[in-house]
Amino acid sequence: MRDLISCIKKHLIVSGEAWIMYPEYEMNEFISLAKNQDLYPFSKIILRNKSEGPVFRIIVGIKQDSCSPLYPQDIYIKESNGNYSDTFNSLLKDYYLHL
Repeated sequence: MRDLISCIKKHLIVSGEAWIMYPEYEMNEFISLAKNQDLYPFSKIILRNKSEGPVFRIIVGIKQDSCSPLYPQDIYIKESNGNYSDTFNSLLKDYYLHL
């Protein structure tokens, strides 16, 4: 994580942003380390396999200036009936052959 933060810090332009995905525990650690290097989260997506399931991954956008409080967006991959959710379909249809 420290190497990733160092690389982001070195290559990120002032108006740039970096997007990172980790499991929940690791993301909390990453955000803490990033803030110590003046990199701040501006967007947070909570990813679940199913709407009622536990957190699968967290995706965070970071940039060099601090910003407003985060309002996480919750996205789940599949509906309770096993079909892909509309949100998942719209985000990834260009990358999946069978959506």
